Amino acid sequence: MNKFKLFLFFIILIPAISQAQALDSVNHAVPEFPFPNYNTAIKSRLDKVSDGVALPYNQLVHDAIVKYDARKGEMGKMLGLSSYYFPLFEEALASLGLPDDLKYLPIVESSLNPLAISVSGAAGLWQFMPTTGKGYGLHITSYEDQRHDPCLSTFAAAAYLKDLYAEFGDWFLVLAAYNSGAGTVRRAMQKYNVSNYWDLRPYLPLQAQNYIPAYIATLYSLKNAEDLGIASRPSDLSKDVEQVLVHNVVMLPEIAKILEVPEQTIVTLNPVYKRKIIKATLNEPKKITLPKFTAEKYALLYDIFNAESNSALLYTGKKQDSIQTELNNGDTIIYVVAKGDNLTKIATKYNVSVQDLKDLNALVSNDLKIGQNLRIPYLASKKAFASN
Repeated sequence: MNKFKLFLFFIILIPAISQAQALDSVNHAVPEFPFPNYNTAIKSRLDKVSDGVALPYNQLVHDAIVKYDARKGEMGKMLGLSSYYFPLFEEALASLGLPDDLKYLPIVESSLNPLAISVSGAAGLWQFMPTTGKGYGLHITSYEDQRHDPCLSTFAAAAYLKDLYAEFGDWFLVLAAYNSGAGTVRRAMQKYNVSNYWDLRPYLPLQAQNYIPAYIATLYSLKNAEDLGIASRPSDLSKDVEQVLVHNVVMLPEIAKILEVPEQTIVTLNPVYKRKIIKATLNEPKKITLPKFTAEKYALLYDIFNAESNSALLYTGKKQDSIQTELNNGDTIIYVVAKGDNLTKIATKYNVSVQDLKDLNALVSNDLKIGQNLRIPYLASKKAFASN
């Protein structure tokens, strides 16, 4: 009889242990109980969409859900953008065994804008601070910031989230640490001797206090989009894109005009290039992401991406004060170096920096030759003409 009771005990206990392990990432003392405007429909929807990270329903979460419900247009935009970004997020999270629901985090962080920069200097879809980004292998130079690269930043964010979970063991604490810094959460936990997010929340920065409710409201809204009347808004970003290697100095506005697409589309597809310039060489090629294009367009792009020099590939025309004005678009003109010219003199005349001229023309020194072609940003040249 005793053996039978012991057998029943293990039958009951083992599933309970398994369930506890599955929800180990969940806060254990979530203040979830009926409040004045408690809504059973919201509670039911939250329970249904919870996957990997349990979603509590309390007054704070309720208020955030109501706020987001009034922003259906914005949430529809996020739904449209998610079709482009979510497959990448899902791949990165799955590769490290992380909850799929974490893919909603960049909506709270950046509204799925890879060009986003916060007032504190965080950047990209996942809003990496410079130090944290560099710590996870994201390089930052005067021309590139890999915190803006959707692919590189996503895999870096997944690694960062996994490291935070290894330290805190609770996904809401992880998200608080992701938002306000691991040190901030760690110090608050030690100072106030609490280990639960909802108990810790009053001692965190205001942004971190609102962060978890905002995350839950975002997840709730998008997972229940149809029931809540949120219509997906089409995005300019298509999954039908191509990645091409560039072996030359290339300006993104030029490419947009050749492909006859909005400049912002090309910039958003290639947010890593801070100045809209790809500074590539034959030895150090760079990647550019483009919408699908025709064979005719490819013929134009091939020479631009692969020529040894960009000097006069795109522009021909009349000379005017040693200037060959552009015919194909309005982003650069060609300056023909004359006797007595130097980079400083030319840069001053056209209100650009010497370094910009060197980078735009792939120059490794300040030496110039008479008759050499130099590309000048068109807006700078227009100002120079206006002042003469």
